[in-house]
Amino acid sequence: MFPERLTQLRKKKNLSKTFMGELLGITRQAYSKYEEDKSEPDIKTINKLASFFDVPTDYLLGSSDSISLDRESENESLFFFDKENITPEEMEELKKYLEFMRMKAKQENDKKD
Repeated sequence: MFPERLTQLRKKKNLSKTFMGELLGITRQAYSKYEEDKSEPDIKTINKLASFFDVPTDYLLGSSDSISLDRESENESLFFFDKENITPEEMEELKKYLEFMRMKAKQENDKKD
């Protein structure tokens, strides 16, 4: 169930496997193995994915069909927005993600001109 849900969430946001690998700090190939059910991410990565896609880990793992977050019980998955709970490594990943999104937006704006 996890590979299917991960693929569905990624495609819904029109994101590439390369982007997802960069977001997680792994190669495109390593990320692809998650979607192909050839490898499983660790707990920290599952939490990052759930936070990024704004879904409960239970949904991502297939133990629930509820896609909405109960903000009271899922506060740990919101580390992207809570500076006090971000590790230095997560902060670096967030900075990389923001820079990547800025570059992507700039490229899209350049295409329009």
